[in-house]
Amino acid sequence: AESGRPGSGSGSSGRQGKDMVIPVPQGTMVIDEAGRVLADLVQPNQRYIAARGGRGGRGNIHFANATRQAPGFAERGEPAEEKAVTLELKLLADVG
Repeated sequence: AESGRPGSGSGSSGRQGKDMVIPVPQGTMVIDEAGRVLADLVQPNQRYIAARGGRGGRGNIHFANATRQAPGFAERGEPAEEKAVTLELKLLADVG
């Protein structure tokens, strides 16, 4: 996943980081580092979000008040989530 972008002047908020999409075949299991099954993707087009992209930072307009109408600062974007997972494909053989 991608980290969020910082906000900027002129009231511009930062862009949210993009989620990383990894297409996998039907029958794929998502397993965490402890060996727990997080998702079993058995349906067609089923999705699982393992880690999200970071939220974008707020622009300077969000910090304005009556005495500070055009602040010279903005908020940084949030970092993306990071997670290590194993993708394991279950195969069924049809012998006949």
